[in-house]
This record gives sequence, C-alpha cells and structure tokens, in this order.
Amino acid sequence: MKKNFSICVIMLFCILGLSQLANAQGVVGSHSFGVELGFTKVTSGGDDTPYINGGINSTYVLSPNVSLVGAANYTTDALFSSFEATANARYFPSPYEKLKIFGEGGIGIYSVGIDIPLLYKDTKSYIGINLGTGALLNVSSKIDIIAKVKYHNPFASGDSKVNWISGTLGFNVGL
Repeated sequence: MKKNFSICVIMLFCILGLSQLANAQGVVGSHSFGVELGFTKVTSGGDDTPYINGGINSTYVLSPNVSLVGAANYTTDALFSSFEATANARYFPSPYEKLKIFGEGGIGIYSVGIDIPLLYKDTKSYIGINLGTGALLNVSSKIDIIAKVKYHNPFASGDSKVNWISGTLGFNVGL
C-alpha cells in the first residue's frame, strides 16, 4: 500500500512540476489549484451506499479549448476506501462563455480497500481510466467554481472488479 501511495504522490507532483515548468518557460496559459468535495457511488457489486469524497487538483491551460488537470481524491467510510491520482485532459467546446461546459477524461492509479473489522481486510491498486463532464463558472479573473460528474473504471478483474461514479463541487484559484 505504501509503495502504491508513493507512486500516486510522485505522479501527481510530476504533473504539477511539468505544468509549473511549462508556465515558467513562458508557454501561453495559466495555472490554478483547487479543492473539491462530493460523493462517490460504487456501481459494481450491488453497493447502494453513497460515500463522501474530497480532493485537490492542479490545472494548466494549454489553449482556450484544452486544459491539463492533475487530481488526487480520497473516498472513505467505515468499510470502503479509495484513493485516486489521475492525469486528465479537459476540453471546452465554447471556451469564451462565463459558464463553460466541458468534457474530461484521463488515466490514473487507483487504490481500493475494504476493511470489515475482524473478518476481512484487503487493499489493491490498479491502473484505470475515467471519463466525465462538468461546468466551470468564472466568478472572477482568479476564481472559478467547478462542478463535475465522472465515471472511474480501474482495470481490475474477477471478484475484485470495482468502478464508481463521483460527483464533486469545488473551486479553483488562479496563480
């Protein structure tokens, strides 16, 4: 688990570092950090419980239509937990509106754990993909409110197969 968590953290910092390096070298674009809070609904295995999740993200704007996003999110309750570190591309079909609708997809490292006290405990890590949509509202030149829904599909097999939908609401602050 520690090795997988370390890989996730290293991947996130590489994304953040590359976006800062590109910005420092004068590439046209802007950089922002954000926080988000939301829900996770596991869609496999018959689990009907919605879980609370929270996370951080870093966004680098490549062009008016395309942004790169590095994100780390954590979901937990008494029995289920998941950690994801993802690298995503975000596409804005109408980038000059105050309220921008976008599509987002990417790859990531997912760590999923189940802990039933005294009976069962297991944590596994997987590579996976995600796909979703959302909206970004420009509140000011430096602050955006963001809402999104994403489907996450770690590449697991057999009885370990798990996937989920997450919805989040948060804000980004430009640097």
